[in-house]
Amino acid sequence: MRTVAGWRKVKPADAGPVKPEPASKPASKYTMKEIMTKGFKADDNLNDLILDGNVTAEQKAKFVDYVENLAFFKPRKGGGL
Repeated sequence: MRTVAGWRKVKPADAGPVKPEPASKPASKYTMKEIMTKGFKADDNLNDLILDGNVTAEQKAKFVDYVENLAFFKPRKGGGL
């Protein structure tokens, strides 16, 4: 060990508490492109159909499934605007 002006450099025995690994989520059933296209961007997207009130219960359930699967994707880092 080197000493500097009477002080000894000591390695800590423990680097501190270990952070737990985040719980892994199962993979999404859909790709991000599929969710955004069919749910929000296509000419007959589910979001617009729901807002217009021209949607079936099956289409509503599909849209909810798309939105729930968005949580599995990590957002890109960047400026946003």
